[in-house]
This record gives sequence, structure tokens and C-alpha cells, in this order.
Amino acid sequence: NKQYTANILQSAKNVFKKENAVVLKKIIDDKKISGLRKKILGMKKSEEYHPLKFKWTKINNTTDKRFESVIFESQLNLLCEFITGKKLKFEAIILENGDFFLLHDDLKPLTGPIAIIDISEKWDNKWGGFLGIEQEPFFLEQNSITIINAKKRRWFIKRINHHAKSKKILIILK
Repeated sequence: NKQYTANILQSAKNVFKKENAVVLKKIIDDKKISGLRKKILGMKKSEEYHPLKFKWTKINNTTDKRFESVIFESQLNLLCEFITGKKLKFEAIILENGDFFLLHDDLKPLTGPIAIIDISEKWDNKWGGFLGIEQEPFFLEQNSITIINAKKRRWFIKRINHHAKSKKILIILK
């Protein structure tokens, strides 16, 4: 988004260093986010399920070779890498009714920052799907990027309940 000037991005980087978290809203203009959402939903997906750990649909460079070019084209990876100072790997997850990602004994703590970009079309937080870092909830907003220094912490996604009327689409960089 053109509203994010070099000064604003530098300020976001400084806030992240000081507070260990930063949120940027309206990061992509509406036409581009709609196109990005459409491209991601049209890619090859991998449904993953373990009854005690997770249920979701995932897209990454392994499931669809086009995924990397879509992320690079949007320059979201560069934005996250500038703010965190780290090169991050990325994937997309699509969540719908009944999907979840739980804290569990086998889950290794993150080794650094996590950035979550919510490109969902319409989402009501009453449907679930919020991100948690250990016991701390983060309610993600559409067309926003939430960057958290989650080093040595574990993350989860609250179960999507039966009221969900659409899909939650997240791009995750970690």
C-alpha cells in the first residue's frame, strides 16, 4: 500500500524492536487483495489432519510451485523481512468450519518472529480462528499484518466454529 512510506515502515521496525509486536492495517489495496485471495484459493492444496494437533488446508511451495512467485509479486515477504530483520519462510493456510491448530507436547517453540497476514474476505471473530502465542490471544484483522517476536514460544489457532460463513485465509511467515 502506498500509504506506508519509508518513515512509517522504519517506525514500524522500531516499534517491533521495542515492543516485540507490531500490526499494520490496510497493507494491500482492495483490488490487489482480492486478486491475491483468488490466486491462493486456486492453487493446489494439502489437507492436513491429526485429531489431537491440527486440521487445516495448507499451501506452500511444495504443494504448488506458483505460490512463491505470488508472495514475491505481492512483496509481503520483503515487508516482513525489513521489519523483523530476518529472512522468513512462508506458507498459506485456509481455515473453515472445524479447523484448528492446538498447542501440544510435540510442538516445538518458534525460533524467531512470526508474521501473519489475514487476507480473508469477511470474518467475524465470533467464529473463532484467532491466533494465540502461548496464552496470549491476537485477534487478526482482514487486510492486516501482525508481526510478533515469538522466539521460544508456541502458537495455536482457535477452532473455527459452526457459525463460520466464509474461509479464513492466512499467509504465515516464520
